[in-house]
Parts: sequence; structure tokens; C-alpha cells
Amino acid sequence: EATALASYVVSEMIAKSGKPFTDGEFIKDCIIKVSVVVCPDRRNVFSNISQSANTVAERVVELSKDLEEQLCEKGKAFSAYSIALDESTDLVNTLGLQWHYLAGLTTDRAPVMIGKKNGLVVVVQKKSHQSNTMHHSPAGTVQ
Repeated sequence: EATALASYVVSEMIAKSGKPFTDGEFIKDCIIKVSVVVCPDRRNVFSNISQSANTVAERVVELSKDLEEQLCEKGKAFSAYSIALDESTDLVNTLGLQWHYLAGLTTDRAPVMIGKKNGLVVVVQKKSHQSNTMHHSPAGTVQ
């Protein structure tokens, strides 16, 4: 259990730093070398930490799914939210956020984002407007 947790810790650090997943093996080798000096009787424990590129990739995917689930759960209680997107953003991921709580949108101004007829900004404005008119009465009170 401790070696699996250690693998997640190292994988998270690799992902946050933007390092290649293949660095996991190098980091593991460093940890083993240090363990030989600091605690030679525990070397086998450190040798059991899995840090192959595939393992790091799997751990990063699991960590990102967990973060997405947490965001979805917390998003249910949002009274307002803003989003920042660039043209590489995966727009298929839905977080279940309510359109009428969208307070702001920031983009990288790529053509696909700011096109006047079908750019993302226009689509979001229409969707947000539709949602707001459904959730507010003509007097401006929330239904």
C-alpha cells in the first residue's frame, strides 16, 4: 500500500512539473540510490515502487479523473463560475455546471473561439442567454 501511494506521489509530481512520464524510472533509480546510503535495510521497499512510463500515465489519468469528479461534485454548489479555454480544450467533457451560473469566459482569441457566427463565445452567449431567460421571470426574480 505504501509503495502504491509513493508511486502516486511521484506521478503527481511528474504531471505537475510537465516532465515526461519516462522520468518515473529515473526518479525511482535516484530514490533507490539514496535509500542504499540512508537506509540500506529498506532498499527492497523502494525497489517495489512501480514508476514505468505506463504506470505513471495510468496514475496521472486516475488522478485527473478523481479531480474531475471532485470538481463536478463541488460544482453542484457553485452560485457562479468562470471558465478559461484555449483551442486545445476538450469541449466534450461535461461537468454538469448550470449555464445560468456562468459569470465569465476567457479564451485565447483563436478563430474557433471568437468567430462571429459559430465561435465558442457566440455559442456560449446564446446558451447562457437561453438558460437565463428560462430561470428568470420578466420581473427579474429567480423562478
